Amino acid sequence: MSVEVPLRLLEDILSLFEYLDKRNKHEERYFRNLGYAHLFRHDFAIWELRLEIKRLQEQMMETYLLTFGYVADYERLELLKWIEDGNCVCSNPWYYCDEKGVAMDYITATRFLEAQLAETSPLHDYTPVGNQDWEEEQELPF
Repeated sequence: MSVEVPLRLLEDILSLFEYLDKRNKHEERYFRNLGYAHLFRHDFAIWELRLEIKRLQEQMMETYLLTFGYVADYERLELLKWIEDGNCVCSNPWYYCDEKGVAMDYITATRFLEAQLAETSPLHDYTPVGNQDWEEEQELPF
């Protein structure tokens, strides 16, 4: 199954979810700080909205994962933790950006980081640069 979803569309939808969620939390604190009792309908509407946002976020995450083809189990678990901490799939904790300056999504940034670490790891093939014969011929001054 092949799914193509513009990344910008995903970012816009997820930023709308984040805005609505933050707005609802702010309204709750506002009413509590002023000492007003919540109306039952208001509480119920907020609860329904949060539940719907959570459902939509799960669907958006599954759609996002479909755009990659294969996602390893550890990548999926790290992504879930990232989202549960209140973050978006369209961002990453390292603030990595692509060549256009746009923030990388979480899995792309994770894979980029893994590739960078693999290149710089001590197990990576390392060939020293320079003339090794010169080092062997020279006497050390001490």
